[in-house]
Amino acid sequence: MTNRETPPYRRHRWALALALGAALTAGCTTADPTAVPTTSTPAATSSAAPVVVAGDAAVIRLSQAITARFGELAMSGQRTPDAYGDHARGLALDVMVPQWNTPAGLARGDAITAWVQSHTGPFRVSYTLWNRHYQAAGGAPVPMEDRGSPTANNLDHVHITVNPPGPQL
Repeated sequence: MTNRETPPYRRHRWALALALGAALTAGCTTADPTAVPTTSTPAATSSAAPVVVAGDAAVIRLSQAITARFGELAMSGQRTPDAYGDHARGLALDVMVPQWNTPAGLARGDAITAWVQSHTGPFRVSYTLWNRHYQAAGGAPVPMEDRGSPTANNLDHVHITVNPPGPQL
């Protein structure tokens, strides 16, 4: 295989992503008028594969709403291992912020966080982490300790945790 050939395992990943996305979003509808439908068109398009996020229905709808509002961004939902358990249980979403270490990237991360904080109810948002700040739903940002790296300090991505479905105590 030459350097220009696409490896066999990558040739049809976009088709797999579409099929997986359809399977994951099937049945993820809501009567909530503020929710974004599963067939929403992103505000900005790219030639990249569609964003496919696994997790709780609120995480999937939230990823779709963020894509509709801010365009396609790299995102990560349910995965293991997860030191805090939110991703492993499908209750967390990481939204990567392109050029996070520039004024434009910082502004984009701020805008994503502000938008999520203004839509906590429809998505059962518990809290966000961005730029070394923790912010409970509807609360004020609180500075966090230095965790040692851009990713651990939530400098390169916005972390969003949602509450599990059902009544909240």
